[in-house]
Amino acid sequence: MSCCQGSCSCGKGDQFSVEQSIYLVQIASSQSVHSSFDWTKSPEKLVLEEEVVEVRFKSNRKVFYKNRMGLDLAKDDRIVVETEGGYDLGTVSLSGKLAGKRFEQQSGSNDKSQLANISRRATLEDLEHWLSAKKRERSSLLEARRISQNLGLEMSISDIEFQGDGQKANIYFSSKKSLDSQELVYLLSSAFKVKVEMNQTGII
Repeated sequence: MSCCQGSCSCGKGDQFSVEQSIYLVQIASSQSVHSSFDWTKSPEKLVLEEEVVEVRFKSNRKVFYKNRMGLDLAKDDRIVVETEGGYDLGTVSLSGKLAGKRFEQQSGSNDKSQLANISRRATLEDLEHWLSAKKRERSSLLEARRISQNLGLEMSISDIEFQGDGQKANIYFSSKKSLDSQELVYLLSSAFKVKVEMNQTGII
């Protein structure tokens, strides 16, 4: 039976609530790395293969990252990824050659230089911070809608996603036209005590 009613933040659809999802997390004990070596080269020229990994976040949002550390990752592993000025927590959705091929298809190249890095496997402390941030999302969504209505903005705020470190909130909205959201961002940042980023997803 669905317990999220479509608002689950665990990144795995709406089968489990955020509170229950903590018990589904598997933290692999292995911290091994895999490398691709050319043994004909001298040792100083040996480098770790920078694998591309597809990572899933809330609402099935997917982003590609570099596995610079060479972590041995598998589907559904929980990992910490770099963000501007902080970090986020996501779930591995695709790794290995298939992830590399999908990245090339979507980007039109194999240039990984602009991709952010995977930092580490998620620890219990990381997961606790993430869970605490996720618990804020429902009440923050209602508050954001109230603030936008008070400003008289013709927009519909559909979702809020807090970053895994709790330091940033991504707000997703639709509007009839381009909006001057500077005042709204200021009021939301003041209300939530975090950095706010507005993301327009459609037209109403």
